[in-house]
Amino acid sequence: MLCVKKVIVICREVNRQTGQIAVYVVPMEIDEHTVVRLSLRSMFNPELRYFFAYEEVYQEQKQEITAMLKRRNITKREVDSVYGIAEVGRQ
Repeated sequence: MLCVKKVIVICREVNRQTGQIAVYVVPMEIDEHTVVRLSLRSMFNPELRYFFAYEEVYQEQKQEITAMLKRRNITKREVDSVYGIAEVGRQ
């Protein structure tokens, strides 16, 4: 039996005026153009960062993932340390 994992998009948004950080799931269908669109959007709006995650991983580790993404500074290494989550468009 083939096991297909559903991928979701998580947005980390920093409010320019207050510095408050919001983390939420973006309700969107993922297609072949999604990575390009999100990469461009985050490039032109640095307050937005997008992440892909397996839905089941996000549901199991929602508190940990949200807490990590709400920290003021997060590194690529920290993001990469969570199985099933990857940042869109950042090197």
